[in-house]
Amino acid sequence: MPFEDNANPIRGIVLKLSSILAFLCMQTCIKLAGAGIAPGQVTFYRSLFGIVPIIVYLAWRHELKGAYRTKRPVGHFLRSLIGITSMGMGFYGLMHLPLPEVIALGYAMPLLSVVFAALFLGKSCGSIAGRLSVSGFSGCWSFPGRN
Repeated sequence: MPFEDNANPIRGIVLKLSSILAFLCMQTCIKLAGAGIAPGQVTFYRSLFGIVPIIVYLAWRHELKGAYRTKRPVGHFLRSLIGITSMGMGFYGLMHLPLPEVIALGYAMPLLSVVFAALFLGKSCGSIAGRLSVSGFSGCWSFPGRN
């Protein structure tokens, strides 16, 4: 989507803060429910309830009919398998780690993406991105108040 001249930064800030709040509420609910529920069940119900707004959105845009057609079913299946596995492992970690550590590790994900892109995909990491990644790692891995 190209940049719009009439962009509304306040709206963007409100939406981003709302997104953070929604994810924090979801993580808190998972953390609270984690004592008596298996991570697989949490992953299943999160996916089940998550599909409802997607279907409503696609129906609202009149794109529901062709939304699930793909020319690459194997790639789509692998992407889905990797995504659901990642979600399950994330929920497992959320249930077994303190919430502040999970959030700090979540903020380290973009930094890890830079490192993994360089290691596994052969992408070049510029000096600025490299320095910013090192700086970001120092902030993510210095858990204040940790014993």
